[in-house]
Amino acid sequence: MEINEDKLLPDYDELKIKSKDVTWKESLAICKTVRVDEDVNVNKAEYLMLPNTMNHKETEDNLNLVRELSKSEVQSLDANVVLKEILSKWSWQKL
Repeated sequence: MEINEDKLLPDYDELKIKSKDVTWKESLAICKTVRVDEDVNVNKAEYLMLPNTMNHKETEDNLNLVRELSKSEVQSLDANVVLKEILSKWSWQKL
């Protein structure tokens, strides 16, 4: 999902802190989440159904690939490499 950075806010619930001196960038670095102060319209959105431990149809290699993406930093080169491999195996679906 693409959202303009000027709309991003810290996710205080996930941060579990009362201080309002945290930026959205710090929130993303600390707990990997941010919030927006408005509804997000998902009309015509696309999603990618990734394998998980509840889906026993996937191979262990595919599960490990998704686990690797989860562990890597969103902006790192490793995440981009893993994401490219994931996109070569699964396709986007329309809502």
